[in-house]
Amino acid sequence: MNPTLESINYKHVAKVSDETYVNPAATASSTITFTGVANGSTSVKVGDVIYFVAVKEEGIVCDHASTVVVDTKEPTCAEEGYTGDEVCINCGEVVAKGEAIKTLEHQTEVQGAAEATCTEDGYTGDEVCTACGQTIEKGEVIKAAGHKTEVRGAAKATCTEEGYTGDEICTVCDEVVRKGEVIAAKGHNYVNGTCTNCGQDDPDLNRTYALRYITVGEQTGWYYANVKGEVDRSYTGVTANEYGWWYVKGGVLDLSYTGFGQNENGWWYVSGGQVDFNCNGLVNSAYGWWYVSGGRVDDTYTGLVANAYGWWYVVKGQIDFAYTGLAQNAYGWWYVENGQIDFDYTGLAANAYGWWYVKRGQVDFGYNGLAHNGHGWGYGENLSLIHI
Repeated sequence: MNPTLESINYKHVAKVSDETYVNPAATASSTITFTGVANGSTSVKVGDVIYFVAVKEEGIVCDHASTVVVDTKEPTCAEEGYTGDEVCINCGEVVAKGEAIKTLEHQTEVQGAAEATCTEDGYTGDEVCTACGQTIEKGEVIKAAGHKTEVRGAAKATCTEEGYTGDEICTVCDEVVRKGEVIAAKGHNYVNGTCTNCGQDDPDLNRTYALRYITVGEQTGWYYANVKGEVDRSYTGVTANEYGWWYVKGGVLDLSYTGFGQNENGWWYVSGGQVDFNCNGLVNSAYGWWYVSGGRVDDTYTGLVANAYGWWYVVKGQIDFAYTGLAQNAYGWWYVENGQIDFDYTGLAANAYGWWYVKRGQVDFGYNGLAHNGHGWGYGENLSLIHI
């Protein structure tokens, strides 16, 4: 028997698989050939698929004793489901129609959310169904928050070390928003020997001693002291203040002193405790007679210098009492004996250039003739050069 399946019968043919019935993927004009079944059901294999086939002959009334539910469909978020039709497997008639099943509610989660940063916008995220993938509600942009900053690494400048204004750093993301700047070291500001910035003692001023009017113990006067009032008792010599140059002995101004005093600039003539810058000439001391110019011993001078006692021969600023011979100044050549011009001397005297005729202490360059000394008589000519 080779019946042709009617479309009504074909519609309700179901595949057998684990007791689940589904519609076969075939068209209504498909022909299934089988034998041995006139009315009722049997199974047939088409390709790799096994079908139940319901065969109904004309004039036979079916009691629908065996039925199956076909065309069931599970509901989803997007589409309704279906309970399925109850179909007789003997005759293929739909015994009971199924019902629609309402769509399921979406099962959502937030996707694509991102927190806003200091510099980039964020996003609340889209509400998306995890079952069907539909976007139920779009999210919103969250504006960038902007940096929230604080200053870090700031340091005050000191007298000797540089400071720093500090870096402006975001407390949220740690980005350095703005670099700081170096602050130059202040340098010390010493007032009365102490830095007004850091309190440090001025090492230079504390080592710098000068003549200062201070009270030491119960005595007020002029002392050779630093700005802290520490007197240098070891110092004896000449020092200066705004009133002049003075002689200090044992750290104390000595107004009774007259003589020579020394400082780093040389030896000075002191009168009544004060350097006499108007002194010019020869001055006596315990160390000899010295030539003073502008109050200072001129140790570069060699020549003749006068005082109330006569003219004297000076070598490197000091009278040379051991010198006997000829010496020159702007007024001529002179005969010196024991460091002093001898204006009473008339006779012959020698120097590196020869023997010379001296008259009343001075070489007489106009003399021509005979002259006598302890060695005999000689004849002088050519500016009084004596030929013995």
